[in-house]
Amino acid sequence: MGLYDNIICEYPLPEPIAPDGVEFQTKDTPDPHLRVYTITANGRLHLDGSDQNFDGEVRFYGDGDTSGEWYDYCAKFTDGQLLEITLVKAQKSTV
Repeated sequence: MGLYDNIICEYPLPEPIAPDGVEFQTKDTPDPHLRVYTITANGRLHLDGSDQNFDGEVRFYGDGDTSGEWYDYCAKFTDGQLLEITLVKAQKSTV
């Protein structure tokens, strides 16, 4: 079991939208180590307020707490700028 980072997404998410306040998990950031990243409203990936100028894809996922919903998104960055966020999967938990 490896480490992961958390992501807070201020950028608008595609439908269906995870509830406000969901902190997503990812293993796609460089050297995951239990840090908190933010995808800003203007489409930049920040760590501790510092722009990471990230290039590549970050898949992030989480649940809607008590709603039983699971959300899985993929954010694509080029030259540090977010190109798009796509919904990979949204499903209601069967547990």
